[in-house]
Amino acid sequence: MYWDYLLYFVITVAILFKGASFFKVEVHGLKVNETKANIHFVGYQDETKKSEAEVLKGKTTREIFNYYVKNQKYIMHAGGAIDGHIYTNSLEALEENYKKGNRIFEIDLNYTNDHQLVMIHGWTESDYQGKLGVPYAGVMNKATFKNTLLHGKYHTMTLEDLIKFMRSHPYAYFILNLKGGSKAAVSKDALTELVNLANRNPNILDRLVIWGYNLNVIKTARRIYNFDLITLSYNDPKDMPTEVNTKEKMIAYCVKNNISSLIFAEDTFDEEIATLGKKAGIYSFVFTIDNEKKAQGFLDKNATMILSNHLLN
Repeated sequence: MYWDYLLYFVITVAILFKGASFFKVEVHGLKVNETKANIHFVGYQDETKKSEAEVLKGKTTREIFNYYVKNQKYIMHAGGAIDGHIYTNSLEALEENYKKGNRIFEIDLNYTNDHQLVMIHGWTESDYQGKLGVPYAGVMNKATFKNTLLHGKYHTMTLEDLIKFMRSHPYAYFILNLKGGSKAAVSKDALTELVNLANRNPNILDRLVIWGYNLNVIKTARRIYNFDLITLSYNDPKDMPTEVNTKEKMIAYCVKNNISSLIFAEDTFDEEIATLGKKAGIYSFVFTIDNEKKAQGFLDKNATMILSNHLLN
C-alpha cells in the first residue's frame, strides 16, 4: 500500500510539472520559450510548433515585414517603454521590447552640435526633464551624448549603434523619424550618412522604413538608395501637390512609386483613405496611442498598426 501511494504521488508531481510548462510568457499570441529564447506564434508553448526562424525561413526582408505587419498590432514608439520610461530610444528599451516579441519600432534621430546623428527625440528642456532624466545641457556633442546614461542607467544610441543592433537582431525593423527631415537637404545628408555607414548592405537598409514627410523627401531618398520601405505622411489632399491632391491620386501615387504605407497623426486619420489603401495593399499607421480601446477603434476603421509606447504585441 505504501508503495502504491508513493507511485501515485510521483505520477501526480510529474503531471503538475509538465502542465507548468504551458505557462510561458504570452504576448498577444506570441509565446516566448524562456529556456531557449525561441518565439512560437500560436498556442501554448509546444515544441511541435514552428519557431520564428522556421516560419520566416526563405522569406525576403519585405515578406518578413509584411508578415509582422499582418500578425502584430503595435509599433514600438521611440523604442517602446522601459520600466515605465518612454521616449528613451535606448539600447535597453529596444532589447527589452524585442525580447517581448515586438518587431517593428519607431525611433527618433537628431543631430548633435558636431553634426552627428544620434537617437534622441529632442534637445529641449522638456525633453531632458520628461524623456531623458538628466540635467538640461542643451545640444550635446556626440561624445558627451554617448557617455550619458538616461535616467541613470539606460544607454544612449548613435547611428552606428543602431546598425550594430540590427545586425544582431535580424527581425527588427525601424521607422526613422528624422527631426528636421521634412527639409530635403536634411534628409539627403542623413540618409547618405546612413547608407554609407551600412556599407549599402540591403539586409540593413531594406529593414528601414524611411519617413517621407513630403514628396520631395521621397524623391531625395530614392536618389540615394532604392529604399524598399517608405511611409508617406498623410495630410489633407487639398493641401498636397497636384499629383496627390485627391485621396484616389494619393493611393495611386503610393502604388506607382512603391510606397509601402501612409502614416497618420491621431487627429489626421482618415478612414476612407485607410480603406482605399487597404484595398490597394498600402498599410496605414497611426501615432501615438497608449489606450488599448482607442487603438482598437482605429484598427476597426482599417488602420493597420498603431504606434504606441506601452501597448505590446
